[in-house]
Amino acid sequence: MKRILLLLIINLCSCAVKSQEKLGFEIKSNLLNLVAKKPSFSIEKTFKNRYGLELSYTMGELNLGRDYKYDGFLLRAKWYARKIDVDEITPFLGIYAGNLNKTIVSNNAYIHPTGFLSFGNNRNFKANSIRSGINLGLLYLPTERLKKKMIPLNSKM
Repeated sequence: MKRILLLLIINLCSCAVKSQEKLGFEIKSNLLNLVAKKPSFSIEKTFKNRYGLELSYTMGELNLGRDYKYDGFLLRAKWYARKIDVDEITPFLGIYAGNLNKTIVSNNAYIHPTGFLSFGNNRNFKANSIRSGINLGLLYLPTERLKKKMIPLNSKM
Protein backbone atom coordinates (compact mmCIF):
# COMPACT_ATOMS: atom_id res chain seq x y z
CA MET A 1 0.00 0.00 0.00
CA LYS A 2 2.87 2.35 0.80
CA ARG A 3 4.39 1.71 -2.63
CA ILE A 4 1.12 2.51 -4.38
CA LEU A 5 0.74 5.71 -2.36
CA LEU A 6 4.35 6.69 -3.10
CA LEU A 7 3.86 6.04 -6.85
CA LEU A 8 0.64 8.08 -6.78
CA ILE A 9 2.41 11.05 -5.13
CA ILE A 10 5.30 10.89 -7.63
CA ASN A 11 2.81 10.76 -10.50
CA LEU A 12 0.88 13.77 -9.14
CA CYS A 13 4.10 15.77 -8.76
CA SER A 14 5.16 14.99 -12.31
CA CYS A 15 1.70 15.96 -13.60
CA ALA A 16 1.86 19.26 -11.70
CA VAL A 17 5.26 20.05 -13.22
CA LYS A 18 4.07 19.00 -16.68
CA SER A 19 0.95 21.21 -16.40
CA GLN A 20 3.13 24.34 -16.44
CA GLU A 21 4.35 23.61 -19.98
CA LYS A 22 2.64 24.85 -23.13
CA LEU A 23 0.18 22.46 -24.73
CA GLY A 24 1.52 23.01 -28.23
CA PHE A 25 -1.90 23.17 -29.92
CA GLU A 26 -2.66 25.72 -32.61
CA ILE A 27 -6.07 26.30 -34.17
CA LYS A 28 -5.81 27.96 -37.57
CA SER A 29 -8.10 29.23 -40.29
CA ASN A 30 -7.42 30.23 -43.88
CA LEU A 31 -9.48 33.39 -44.31
CA LEU A 32 -8.44 33.67 -47.96
CA ASN A 33 -10.66 30.65 -48.47
CA LEU A 34 -13.61 33.01 -47.91
CA VAL A 35 -13.35 33.66 -51.65
CA ALA A 36 -14.75 30.13 -51.87
CA LYS A 37 -17.50 31.26 -49.44
CA LYS A 38 -16.34 29.11 -46.50
CA PRO A 39 -13.10 29.18 -44.47
CA SER A 40 -10.93 26.15 -43.83
CA PHE A 41 -9.95 25.11 -40.32
CA SER A 42 -7.03 23.13 -38.98
CA ILE A 43 -5.61 21.96 -35.66
CA GLU A 44 -1.86 21.46 -35.27
CA LYS A 45 -0.05 19.75 -32.40
CA THR A 46 3.65 20.55 -32.10
CA PHE A 47 6.18 18.25 -30.46
CA LYS A 48 9.45 19.55 -28.95
CA ASN A 49 8.98 22.81 -30.94
CA ARG A 50 10.51 21.05 -33.98
CA TYR A 51 7.82 18.69 -35.30
CA GLY A 52 4.14 19.14 -35.99
CA LEU A 53 1.10 17.09 -36.93
CA GLU A 54 -1.80 18.98 -38.52
CA LEU A 55 -5.35 17.90 -39.34
CA SER A 56 -7.36 20.26 -41.53
CA TYR A 57 -10.79 20.37 -43.13
CA THR A 58 -11.80 22.53 -46.05
CA MET A 59 -15.00 23.04 -47.97
CA GLY A 60 -16.28 25.62 -50.38
CA GLU A 61 -17.61 26.46 -53.79
CA LEU A 62 -16.29 28.40 -56.76
CA ASN A 63 -19.01 29.47 -59.16
CA LEU A 64 -17.14 31.09 -62.04
CA GLY A 65 -18.99 29.89 -65.13
CA ARG A 66 -19.86 26.59 -63.48
CA ASP A 67 -21.09 25.15 -60.19
CA TYR A 68 -17.98 23.76 -58.42
CA LYS A 69 -18.27 22.44 -54.85
CA TYR A 70 -15.57 20.66 -52.87
CA ASP A 71 -14.72 19.39 -49.39
CA GLY A 72 -11.98 17.25 -47.88
CA PHE A 73 -9.62 16.37 -45.05
CA LEU A 74 -5.85 16.66 -44.97
CA LEU A 75 -3.28 15.19 -42.56
CA ARG A 76 0.12 16.91 -42.70
CA ALA A 77 3.35 16.05 -40.85
CA LYS A 78 5.82 18.96 -40.53
CA TRP A 79 9.50 19.25 -39.70
CA TYR A 80 10.61 22.74 -38.66
CA ALA A 81 14.15 23.81 -39.60
CA ARG A 82 14.73 25.26 -36.12
CA LYS A 83 12.93 25.67 -32.82
CA ILE A 84 9.66 27.62 -33.13
CA ASP A 85 10.07 31.03 -31.50
CA VAL A 86 7.83 34.07 -31.20
CA ASP A 87 8.54 36.96 -33.62
CA GLU A 88 10.72 34.79 -35.88
CA ILE A 89 10.05 33.28 -39.28
CA THR A 90 10.54 29.51 -39.13
CA PRO A 91 10.77 27.50 -42.39
CA PHE A 92 9.28 24.01 -42.51
CA LEU A 93 9.08 20.94 -44.75
CA GLY A 94 5.96 18.79 -44.72
CA ILE A 95 4.38 15.72 -46.24
CA TYR A 96 0.63 15.34 -46.52
CA ALA A 97 -2.13 12.93 -47.46
CA GLY A 98 -5.87 13.42 -47.61
CA ASN A 99 -9.05 13.16 -49.60
CA LEU A 100 -10.97 15.60 -51.80
CA ASN A 101 -14.59 15.25 -52.87
CA LYS A 102 -15.72 17.54 -55.66
CA THR A 103 -18.74 18.13 -57.84
CA ILE A 104 -18.67 20.17 -61.07
CA VAL A 105 -21.84 21.04 -62.96
CA SER A 106 -21.86 23.36 -65.98
CA ASN A 107 -24.59 23.93 -68.53
CA ASN A 108 -23.11 26.49 -70.89
CA ALA A 109 -23.09 24.64 -74.20
CA TYR A 110 -24.85 25.77 -77.35
CA ILE A 111 -26.05 22.92 -79.52
CA HIS A 112 -27.42 23.71 -82.97
CA PRO A 113 -30.93 22.30 -83.61
CA THR A 114 -29.50 19.96 -86.25
CA GLY A 115 -27.18 18.42 -83.64
CA PHE A 116 -24.09 18.66 -85.86
CA LEU A 117 -22.70 21.90 -84.39
CA SER A 118 -22.00 22.71 -80.73
CA PHE A 119 -19.92 25.17 -78.71
CA GLY A 120 -18.96 25.01 -75.02
CA ASN A 121 -19.54 22.04 -72.79
CA ASN A 122 -22.02 20.47 -70.42
CA ARG A 123 -20.64 18.68 -67.39
CA ASN A 124 -22.12 16.73 -64.56
CA PHE A 125 -18.99 15.46 -62.81
CA LYS A 126 -18.58 14.04 -59.32
CA ALA A 127 -15.31 12.59 -58.01
CA ASN A 128 -13.72 11.42 -54.79
CA SER A 129 -9.94 11.45 -54.84
CA ILE A 130 -6.92 10.84 -52.63
CA ARG A 131 -4.20 13.48 -52.63
CA SER A 132 -0.65 13.41 -51.29
CA GLY A 133 2.58 15.32 -51.67
CA ILE A 134 5.22 17.49 -50.03
CA ASN A 135 5.21 21.19 -49.22
CA LEU A 136 7.56 23.93 -48.08
CA GLY A 137 6.37 26.84 -45.99
CA LEU A 138 7.07 29.53 -43.43
CA LEU A 139 5.57 29.90 -39.95
CA TYR A 140 5.38 33.26 -38.17
CA LEU A 141 3.88 33.70 -34.70
CA PRO A 142 3.51 37.43 -33.96
CA THR A 143 3.03 37.19 -30.17
CA GLU A 144 3.03 34.43 -27.63
CA ARG A 145 -0.53 33.12 -27.26
CA LEU A 146 -1.81 36.43 -28.66
CA LYS A 147 -1.11 38.27 -25.41
CA LYS A 148 -1.82 41.98 -25.53
CA LYS A 149 0.74 44.30 -24.02
CA MET A 150 -1.26 46.52 -21.72
CA ILE A 151 -0.24 49.69 -19.92
CA PRO A 152 -1.08 49.57 -16.20
CA LEU A 153 -3.64 52.14 -15.09
CA ASN A 154 -1.38 53.59 -12.42
CA SER A 155 1.61 54.19 -14.71
CA LYS A 156 2.84 57.67 -15.54
CA MET A 157 3.54 58.68 -19.12
